[in-house]
Amino acid sequence: MNNLRSIILLTLIASCNFIYAQINDAFIYKYNYNGEKLTTAYSKSKGILYKANNEITFAKSANWYKNKNDKDYAFSESIKTVDGSIAIDLSIVNKHFISDKFYLKNNIKQFKAEFGGITFEKNYIVSYSSKNKKYKITEIFYEIKTDKYVRLVITSNKILNENYITDKKLFIGFTNFIEEFKERPGKVINVLDVYFEKDYRAQIDLIKRIDLQYYNTNSLYGSVLVDLHTNEGSFDKIIQSINKRRKIKISASKTQNLSQKINIIADTNDVVMFNEFHVFPHTRFNFMYILKDLKRKGYDYLALETLPPPNTAEDIFINNEKLSGYYLAEPNCSLMINYAMSLGFKLVAYEEADQCKEIKEMIPSATCRDSIQALNIAKIYELDKNAKIVVFGGHAHIEKKSRDDWKFMRVALQELFPNKKMFSIGQTKYIRTNLDSIDINIEIPVYYDEDDGQFDGQIISPHYKKYYEWYYERSELMNHEITIDSNKEFFSLEIIPIQNSQEIYLPIFKCRKEDLQSNKIYIPSTIEYKIIYKDINNKRVK
Repeated sequence: MNNLRSIILLTLIASCNFIYAQINDAFIYKYNYNGEKLTTAYSKSKGILYKANNEITFAKSANWYKNKNDKDYAFSESIKTVDGSIAIDLSIVNKHFISDKFYLKNNIKQFKAEFGGITFEKNYIVSYSSKNKKYKITEIFYEIKTDKYVRLVITSNKILNENYITDKKLFIGFTNFIEEFKERPGKVINVLDVYFEKDYRAQIDLIKRIDLQYYNTNSLYGSVLVDLHTNEGSFDKIIQSINKRRKIKISASKTQNLSQKINIIADTNDVVMFNEFHVFPHTRFNFMYILKDLKRKGYDYLALETLPPPNTAEDIFINNEKLSGYYLAEPNCSLMINYAMSLGFKLVAYEEADQCKEIKEMIPSATCRDSIQALNIAKIYELDKNAKIVVFGGHAHIEKKSRDDWKFMRVALQELFPNKKMFSIGQTKYIRTNLDSIDINIEIPVYYDEDDGQFDGQIISPHYKKYYEWYYERSELMNHEITIDSNKEFFSLEIIPIQNSQEIYLPIFKCRKEDLQSNKIYIPSTIEYKIIYKDINNKRVK
């Protein structure tokens, strides 16, 4: 237990509400992703992590038993239960605290506990009634170092046993866990997703601590860091570390005006599909250029891979209350979807919901996933047999011919509806064109007229000297100016969309103050929004 070392910051669930009594050296406090509520307490020096769940709200409890050593007071929580409230106070105490005669008189006893796969031997529990006999109080002491304990004082209407607090709430020895599994990114990422929800800066910092080659192509965490930097809005900091694909030669004579071509394609097809390169946000921004044209042509449905998988036919349609998804954490993806919603598109969720795990022995997982995606898109026709559909997915899913044993989503959908005309436009094949240098001088995306057997056509992007620079220049698409108060003291800035007078906490722009390219930001005029300034702890600055 002496080898317990630092624990990294984390953040969790929006419905929790921490308020701390005072700040001390033992604990560091972290606000959750929307900056309003404190959701996690952690100690770097003592190796302790404490988090909440959906049923917990944090406030200083009315518990009569006040810690004698005020400087070690950490926080309290109040849990609303069916049969009453449970209050929990957390603090750090020394061994002599447990030796108090009061505890000996109430039969304090020792027990074993396991956290994060580590067994702790010298833990203690004691129970007694409050002075007014109204409540039962249970105190649990978890040893974190020799003669150092986490002390939980739990006030409820019944005596609780040592199993009340589990490692889902209290994680001792987190650093040891990281050391053990640092060569297994999947396991570590699962922990990040639980403990560091939406705090991408915290996740990046943690990976940098556990992987000395984190920005090297040999890093096990390389692709993860790309996602995290993209979601944090700091893609410029990592773009050079992405493996470069072979640049494919292009012919300038094959380029055409994108809007004009889309209008022609829209007239002769029922389903138009586009793909993105997940780690390059500009492929999402490019897609925005054609949404207005497609909506004018009667395309009312926008099917998106990022949305949460549907469970029933009704679930395929997503409104703003249900808006979520892995890729939506990235500002350009949120910008794209909120722009589509502002134009009147009906959002359709089509991703496979883990059904393939049950039949993985019967059918290749890739084909299974794409087939279920197609079945979900097909549900639109159950409700609107004449529907015109736009599909936006990742990489190969929209290819029009199977490869090896992989039947793509478009192939499966075409088999279901052989009379529907479909058209696939890719952005991934020529991703390096204009990415590192100016191959063709264009200011907005262009259509590349090439049917290569897998895609009916391509989109080529302009050259951007800096990522996200499209937010800083007024254009026909980004036509509403937002002025940033550069005199205000803040660490980072976010612009979040407003739908039906409600905040949709999926920022359409986010940036640290030090990385801002200008104090003028531009977004589409059709999107309602709110500017949020934050301090270094992710707390909103008024």
